[in-house]
Amino acid sequence: MRELSKFIDEQKKYFKESVPTIVWDDDRWDVSHWIPNRGVDRYIIFQPIKSKLIKSRNICKIIPLEFSEFMKALAVYMHRSRKTGFMSVRNYVNELRRMYSLVLFIRGESAPSLLSNWHFEQLLRTRKEENYKNIYNSAANIKLIADLIDRLNICETKINFQHGLKSKHHHNSLKSNIVSNDNERDIDKLPSLEFFQAYAYCTNNPINENEEILLRTIDLLIALGQRGNEVTVIPYDCIIEKYNYTDSGEIINDGHGKPIMTYGLKYFSEKNFEPKIHYLSDIDWPFAKRAIDRLKILTKEARNVALFQEGNPDRIWEIKPDSIISDTEISKYLQFKTFLNLHTYLRRKGVYKVSSDADHDRNEKFSSNRFYNYRYYYRAGDIENVLKNDLPDHFDFRSKFDSKVETVLKTSEILSIRFNGAFQFKIRGSHLKKIFPHRTTLPEINGALGSKSVYQTIFERRNLTEKDGTRLGATSHSFRHWRNTIYQLTGMSDVQQALALGRNDISQNKYYQHETLKEKTENHRNFLRFNNNQEKITYLQKGIKNGTIKGSITNLYEKIRKEQSARDADEFLTIHANSLHITPFGGCTHDFSQNPCLKHLQCWNGCSHLHRTGTENETRRLTELLGSLEKLKEKQAKELQEGSVWTSDLNSKISNLRKVLDNDTIDNSKKPYQVFPDSQYMQNIGKDKTSSTTDD
Repeated sequence: MRELSKFIDEQKKYFKESVPTIVWDDDRWDVSHWIPNRGVDRYIIFQPIKSKLIKSRNICKIIPLEFSEFMKALAVYMHRSRKTGFMSVRNYVNELRRMYSLVLFIRGESAPSLLSNWHFEQLLRTRKEENYKNIYNSAANIKLIADLIDRLNICETKINFQHGLKSKHHHNSLKSNIVSNDNERDIDKLPSLEFFQAYAYCTNNPINENEEILLRTIDLLIALGQRGNEVTVIPYDCIIEKYNYTDSGEIINDGHGKPIMTYGLKYFSEKNFEPKIHYLSDIDWPFAKRAIDRLKILTKEARNVALFQEGNPDRIWEIKPDSIISDTEISKYLQFKTFLNLHTYLRRKGVYKVSSDADHDRNEKFSSNRFYNYRYYYRAGDIENVLKNDLPDHFDFRSKFDSKVETVLKTSEILSIRFNGAFQFKIRGSHLKKIFPHRTTLPEINGALGSKSVYQTIFERRNLTEKDGTRLGATSHSFRHWRNTIYQLTGMSDVQQALALGRNDISQNKYYQHETLKEKTENHRNFLRFNNNQEKITYLQKGIKNGTIKGSITNLYEKIRKEQSARDADEFLTIHANSLHITPFGGCTHDFSQNPCLKHLQCWNGCSHLHRTGTENETRRLTELLGSLEKLKEKQAKELQEGSVWTSDLNSKISNLRKVLDNDTIDNSKKPYQVFPDSQYMQNIGKDKTSSTTDD
């Protein structure tokens, strides 16, 4: 109990000193100035949580002070020590709220120091009974809390909680290992060919300017391959241009004498919201440049409104508050389908007309035999006072710098912005409000691409479908999978792929590489697909340069390139990496241009030039070779005498093969390695014999 009180006092003291804007005793914290969050939600709640498993008479009304203090202290500690973001902190707090509401309250308990393994297991059982769809995530959060309590020695006994659940992530899904297709690809994560063909038609034929804003934003998603939340907050001034220079500092020009430029885009990473630059290839740049130029033109009106509202926080438009304006003028800002709808909207908001008159030129038909032809007049200030409460926060992109929260981006500084209602193509009663500018959001992009049925997709508006007639659809993340797969197929290393896609964890690459089985084994098959010796040399040198071929020669090449120069490293390759002979059972480093091999393909008789490459196909072929030789030995045992030359040769090969294959299971770290380092060089065999006139 002493450790718990000490822990709470330490966190409370730190919190009151560093976050004076939040009152510790409140059960609802507005953390927008403590833990910045780019979403709409900004509250962490310390109140009981409801569950459909608990009857109304047993619902907890309030969380006792000792458990509430514990929850708050744990939330502060997690963010303070682990730099945990808003969503994670809120999820941990919610699990603790459930712990009290669904477990402790029912048993009449409230002391955090008495928590045990049973309490955590019971909480997980309750979540399962609720049929919670993300049960693994919940279990992981519960375990993290239990481990943290154990580490801080808060409870009297160690909890040692283990949930035993496995992630149901799609990458762990089981597939049949009986039927396999070499050309099968994970199509669930990649857009189809018909999708790209349909999108190409849509993006080059926008229906109106509002839809074009959406299309140009999706263009940037495709061109960059970044996360959706990163593309939606690309800054207005995003283009980076750089000249390319020679080693001597001179600008490199193309064949026409024009400087060769490198182009990039500034963006903010989704993780930690750090400013970064994404450099584009020559192929991607024109596509991205068109999108940027058009977005700057299409969003000019919304940007001007946002600039005015940012400079005048209590205003929505430039019309003077005392002005009396007609509904005709208001309809320029609030574009409803009919004036009747406009009048109804304002009346429901509590804004009433100042006067009215008849306008017989309108004749809006609103029933079978009735027409609406009234013109209403309103006071501009009345409308402004009501609607300014609906204004978006133009300063909602905040981040911490030296423990101080600062605004990073305002709405007017974001490239892709639009008016409220610009993309509501399918929703009944949709209308455009030209007084509410806001950034393009990820749900709007996903809706346009077909991942959400509530939106009318860009394809449905044009009656475009898949080849089999089904609905075209993708998500904003599909393009990231697609681009990563292309990078993998074109031979980019994992490091290059991670850098190109702004990925910090290189181990995530494999989840975005959707190659077919045939494509995955292409590199191994290439070892046996050379038409001439020059192709082998080119393949070897290229593999050493890009790192796909590993070994001592690659390490030495990298060392020379770093410590001396790229030219010296290339000369080293020209001299030392020009003699590669690939066999089905290993690589031979003997230079055939200097001496012929006296024992053609008798590598397993102890040739010192034989090297294991470490590929799976090579090991499989060696295993098959060993089986064939053992069968041949059984056959020869019946036909040849023991101790014959043929039998001795066969026994030698079998013995050498067994040693190497056994060595594979003991230590795989030796690959690639020289198989027989102590053996005699093949070209030196027989040099002690008397030469013949024929040989000379």
